Amino acid sequence: MLVDSHCHLYGEEYNRINLFEQIEKDNNLLFAVTLSSDENDAKLCKEIAEKNKKVFYAVGFHPENAESFTANSLKEIEKLAQNEKCVAIGEVGLDYHYTEDNKSLQKQILVSQIELAYKLKKPLSIHCRDAASDLYDLLLNNKDKLKYGFVIHCFSETKEWAEKFSKLNAYFGICGNFTFKNYDSSVAKFLPLDRIMVETDSPYLAPVPVRGTLNTPLNVKYTLNKLAEVLNKTPEEMEEITTKNALKFYGIKIEP
Repeated sequence: MLVDSHCHLYGEEYNRINLFEQIEKDNNLLFAVTLSSDENDAKLCKEIAEKNKKVFYAVGFHPENAESFTANSLKEIEKLAQNEKCVAIGEVGLDYHYTEDNKSLQKQILVSQIELAYKLKKPLSIHCRDAASDLYDLLLNNKDKLKYGFVIHCFSETKEWAEKFSKLNAYFGICGNFTFKNYDSSVAKFLPLDRIMVETDSPYLAPVPVRGTLNTPLNVKYTLNKLAEVLNKTPEEMEEITTKNALKFYGIKIEP
């Protein structure tokens, strides 16, 4: 069975297509993890996970929302994490794609959430865009607080960065963009097999052959099939590997 290790399921469009009913009926999807970008949709993630057996959640503050982060935001995130279905702190990280003016603030917020994850004994789901060097340095400097693990979701860096982050025991989330023509999928060959997971990042990055449509956890199979092809594995082998990794990373006890 498959796992969507990273998605965002709080869009109104999902209610219109009865997505959660589809997830429950899909015999090949073991579970999905929905992640927040601030304290407001963290509340939605919690509500969704409480209502749907096959959905777990994570709470965190996305770097693109850094300017709206307050001390109360961190308190609210911690409060919302007090639930057995909360399996991680995320989506957190660094993003310099649109602006580099608030680098210092982004780093400060990320460190505070790394410390929170350590305090709560939860893994981290980390976003990184145009910020690999700073992220690596920050994680290295906080290595003692990464005891419960971290994943770089939607990993889109080079072989060199794959090897550097691997030395920090990172997990790697492989997303729908992995199936795009302009993506160097060969980088997957340099990732540890026991630390690869597949994800959709729904509603974004729908994979080929459904690119351009509303993405859902049901599409994670397309990314997995491409990953199996690149790594010279059967889809069944890749499914077993990535599901085992996701269960271990999130500390979820479900029989596949």
